[in-house]
Amino acid sequence: MLCTNCQCSLTSSLNTSIDTIPFPVPELLTSNDPPDEQQLGSIQDAVSRARTNIQLLDDAIAPLQRRILALQAKRASLQRCVDESAAIHMRRLPIEVLEEIFMFSVPRYPTVTDYSVAPLLLGQVCRLWREVSRTTPMLWSVLRLTEPNHPELFERLVQWFERSGDCSLDLRYDLDWSEDPADRESTPAWDMVLGCSYRIEHLDAQFACDMLVPLIPSDGSHTLTRLRSLRAEQPYATGESQDYPGMYWLKERAPHLSACHMISIVPDRFALPSAQLTACTLDLVPIADFARFLLEAVNLVDCTVDITRGSARDAPFVRHTKLEKFTLNSPLRQPDQTLCIIFTCLELPSLNNLTWITRLRDPLSEDGAVEVQDDFLSFIRRSRCTLSRLCIPSGLYEDTILQLLPIVPHLVELAVAPLPRYACPHRLMRALTFAADREPLVRNLECLLLIGRSSACDCAGRYMLRAIESRFEPLGNDYPGGSQLKKLSLSSDLVASFPIRSQFREKLNRYAERGLFYTV
Repeated sequence: MLCTNCQCSLTSSLNTSIDTIPFPVPELLTSNDPPDEQQLGSIQDAVSRARTNIQLLDDAIAPLQRRILALQAKRASLQRCVDESAAIHMRRLPIEVLEEIFMFSVPRYPTVTDYSVAPLLLGQVCRLWREVSRTTPMLWSVLRLTEPNHPELFERLVQWFERSGDCSLDLRYDLDWSEDPADRESTPAWDMVLGCSYRIEHLDAQFACDMLVPLIPSDGSHTLTRLRSLRAEQPYATGESQDYPGMYWLKERAPHLSACHMISIVPDRFALPSAQLTACTLDLVPIADFARFLLEAVNLVDCTVDITRGSARDAPFVRHTKLEKFTLNSPLRQPDQTLCIIFTCLELPSLNNLTWITRLRDPLSEDGAVEVQDDFLSFIRRSRCTLSRLCIPSGLYEDTILQLLPIVPHLVELAVAPLPRYACPHRLMRALTFAADREPLVRNLECLLLIGRSSACDCAGRYMLRAIESRFEPLGNDYPGGSQLKKLSLSSDLVASFPIRSQFREKLNRYAERGLFYTV
């Protein structure tokens, strides 16, 4: 290697005679024996020569280190030049490309007060970015707003809406709980929403009392011509409107509405465009009213409903051919102890994702429990649906689950809480275990969630561990083919009393290291 300054060989300038010096008495290094006089003299000579050579090497290293530091400083200076020039090339990007990049940086719902995220952040980078961001209306078409507490915030809101031009808006409006919403003398932010209602494409709004009246008036003074999705929530702390006993005519005012989610709202006063909805959430609905809604909502694909009361005997039978995702929250019985089961009036052949959450506080009678299980199994058999996800965190007995699984062989995700709660679900675990001597159940199962409380019996945990082992690392002839278990969730109460708890968790922790997503 030649020096760039003097062209001399760097290696020739070193004293090539310098070499490592072996320890003169190596056997002393592996024993506790003291050196004799002759050995001591040779050791001292070797140490003296080594110190001299160290000094020579330090003298040779020092100028090389200084040279390296100088080269590193030059390199850092050149790197800064490269980094600074990179920003210049950004200016050559077409404005349309820069606008698209900016759009990907906008969070779900920015606010007028957060300068740490786009679009407000973009205006603080450079003059070009500020000009592009402020003249790109789509960047300002998404906003989360609440009632401003001082005039400056209101001015920012006005400016934000002005920058959005005539773009369709995606808005989220939150009530201000610093005071009772019903006591506010004015709602300037909500008034701005009303003023541009014809531009709103997606609206997620909390409201109190009669705030929705001017948004969906009966006289048609506001028409939601661009509205495609609406999520309206009335918090329990707010009262219903007493000044507007009429209907909210969404059916006439929102011709393009396809997703409607009514949270904590009695839907009786909403005339929904049922036939054009593809996604819907309804709260506080009697069984008969929901069945009639399904008859009209022929294009519904995703539905979440909270059933409050009623009997399926009072409801029309509904065969819905497009509903794919159904989430049901319901009690199992009414205050008069009659059962409240909607499945007897439903047939859903396209269903592939079912969640059923029950509100059962007191145990059913034996006859009532049998009727619930039979009604649900009849619904599944009647529908002949291809379920891929089933979540029922309460309400089904182990026997019912064992009858259910052969009917839904294509399950990928299963979440159940086998009843009775304190019994070990060993029969279910044995059925889920791959074995060469029997036909496997739900061979494509990838996600399993088990909830419950197990007794401290000897078999508790062992059958469960065998089932998990057979699906995560199947052996030889026992493996029928299918999917490997990828996600496992167990309630802490379920494994708390296992006699083999430590062995159980140790094995699952090893599986987690090999890719199983495991939670308790």
